Amino acid sequence: MKITQRKTWIGLGIAAASLTLTACGTAYNTPLGGNTTGVGAGSTVTQQYATVTDVRYFAQGTQAGGDGIAGTLIGGLLGGLAGDQIGDGRGKDVARVAGVIGGALIGRQIDRNNGNWGSQPMYRVTVRQDNGAVRNFDYSVDPGVRNGDRVRVVGNELYR
Repeated sequence: MKITQRKTWIGLGIAAASLTLTACGTAYNTPLGGNTTGVGAGSTVTQQYATVTDVRYFAQGTQAGGDGIAGTLIGGLLGGLAGDQIGDGRGKDVARVAGVIGGALIGRQIDRNNGNWGSQPMYRVTVRQDNGAVRNFDYSVDPGVRNGDRVRVVGNELYR
């Protein structure tokens, strides 16, 4: 191999290594959860490195499903209205009562399975900082991290 070819390969290797290192540095400057606010130059906010220990998905306001009260009330009302449309006389009364009971049972089960009506999805990321502190960060969109990932904590934001 001629010396000029060797210099070219060495130059290409150095360029590839510097691009790789630049890409790694950029990943740590990306805030998680789609938040575009960051820490500007000259900021006095301290930073720590941390390890993700847990990522949980839950509906905001209810981490273990709904209590069923809202579903029972809404289901009973809708079931009663549906039962009111059936029959006449004594049969209408029976249909109305059956609609209220059936709607309440169905509404309660739906509420317990799906969380509260109108609840928002949330992701809670728990990290253990290198100094031993444990912190939680909540996001409305998937932050894209998993257990064991290394992140940077700057103020109240996580960065890859």
